[in-house]
Parts: sequence; structure tokens; C-alpha cells
Amino acid sequence: MIAAVYPTQRTQAVEPAIVQASPVKVAKVTVVGAQPSPPVRALRALYASVEAVRAAHVAAGLDFEIGPLRARFPEAQAGSPWTWHWVLAVSVPDNTISVPQLDPDLRVEIEVWVYDRVAELVHEGTEETKPASVQRLLEFVLAKGFRPAGVREEIYLGTGPAGGRTLLRYQILAASRGLQRRAL
Repeated sequence: MIAAVYPTQRTQAVEPAIVQASPVKVAKVTVVGAQPSPPVRALRALYASVEAVRAAHVAAGLDFEIGPLRARFPEAQAGSPWTWHWVLAVSVPDNTISVPQLDPDLRVEIEVWVYDRVAELVHEGTEETKPASVQRLLEFVLAKGFRPAGVREEIYLGTGPAGGRTLLRYQILAASRGLQRRAL
């Protein structure tokens, strides 16, 4: 079964932590190139599709709460921002097979995001202060004997007077303990 637990329900600390994260089924949209922050058209397409799924569930007497927005930036460290991919997602119920396509130029797809062990921390503040939190999380990962395995994920937990609350997350693997000898 795919987890329906949102990070806001289990992650309140601002301190870095290593946790087991369950898979999450999401509706996602991918956009390419420098985007306004946030990429409004992609968000409209994503939320319109997810709202249609929610309405169908409610009409069938099923419970479905739309969770927080998630984002992955697979190429955010490489090349020009004009070539970056933005993957924006919202969790959906396990029984969701497809979502309506309401924008002819943006495809909203269903995917399961599989995790396992992750390192995460809640950043509280502005976008300008987020790099320091990312650095702190990466230093924590290395100090615990792990290394990032994949792209950073952000889960937007809300906003406040001093900025937003964003869960920063990396999948992690054990760091290699040195070079292995080759058999001669």
C-alpha cells in the first residue's frame, strides 16, 4: 500500500533527520526551461486534473484530501535554466489510474515515487535562505556516512510571515567505505 501520510503530519522538527519514507502515488507535470516562480500554467493544469479526481472520489463517497505540492528539479545544477526540467506533483489516492488532461500542451501523468531511506529537514524561511538549509542537510548526510542518491525534492508545507515551510528531502545511500581491491 502506498502511504497517504503527508510530511506535515510527521515532520515538525527543523533539525535534519534520516527516516524511512513510503512510496507515494502522485499526479505530476513536467515543464522545461526557465519558468516564472511558480510556473502558473503548469500548476493550473496539475491542480485542475487532481481536483477532478478529488471530485469523483467525493461523489463516490470516498475521502480524498489534496496534499501539499511537491517539486523535483532533476537538472537544476547543470546548464542553463532554459534547459532545466521542473517536475511538479501532488499525491493522489492509490486507486488513481489516470487523470483528465485539461491543458492540451501539458500532460499530467500518474507515477509512484519510491523512496526508502531519505534525509530531510524543514526549511523555514525565504527562497534566498534555502541554499543554507540545503547545505546543512547535505553536510548532515555526509556526517552520518551517507551520500545523496538522486535529486532534491521539495514539499511545500505552507507560508508564514517569515517565509515558507519547505521539507527538503534527498534519497540517500551508504557512502562507500573506501576503494575495493581488484582481484589480480
